[in-house]
Amino acid sequence: MNDNSFKDRIWQHGLHEDQMFNERFNFFLTLQSILIAAVAILVDKLEAKDKWVGYGLIIIGIIISTVLWLIQAKQKFVLEGLRKKCQEVFPDYFETVQYREKSKWRYFSITNALAHWVPGLIMILWILILVFLIKK
Repeated sequence: MNDNSFKDRIWQHGLHEDQMFNERFNFFLTLQSILIAAVAILVDKLEAKDKWVGYGLIIIGIIISTVLWLIQAKQKFVLEGLRKKCQEVFPDYFETVQYREKSKWRYFSITNALAHWVPGLIMILWILILVFLIKK
């Protein structure tokens, strides 16, 4: 096996997984935005006997948030493994990572925020909307 073809496959695999992470996240944000807008419109127009529609959409939103949270957490795990492999295979990539780890931003991970914080915050938003709808 050619060393360059191995390196190319590792790098391409990392790019693919990173792209999948971002595409899933974008799909999630789009879907959640549409659901939140639909619930906002419905909550304003629903009568008390029709609240079940709002409850149903909220439950769907919570389920989608949970599923994406799990998917993104797994994808983050895969990405971190590939990043470690790339650090072993590509010395210049290793140097770049070492440089970033010395910066003041080393404790903030964008991947961590997109995999955990955003889905979690949207789930909290769904719960707040549910509480609002129950009390309305």
